[in-house]
Amino acid sequence: MRTVIPVLRNAASLDPLDEALQARLLLALAADGRQAEAFDLFRTVRRRLGDELGIDPGPELLDAHDRLLHQRVPAAGRAIPRWRSRRAVRSRPRNRR
Repeated sequence: MRTVIPVLRNAASLDPLDEALQARLLLALAADGRQAEAFDLFRTVRRRLGDELGIDPGPELLDAHDRLLHQRVPAAGRAIPRWRSRRAVRSRPRNRR
């Protein structure tokens, strides 16, 4: 995660109104245990969207913020990809010889 955050931060600084990119950075920060920084990012982006475009955050950024608020962000290195959920792993038939 630590190698991804600088790349996301750089991309986000180049396009500060890209809500999807900001949402990904917010979730990466939260997953890395940097919740305060993630909250600051949300406040900054929300303010900028309002000041520069006169709009509120869209669904993707709001969802990321909601996940942050309710601590539904997996810790770095602990996420199980959707395609390999625990149920899917358990339900696979075992090789029988």
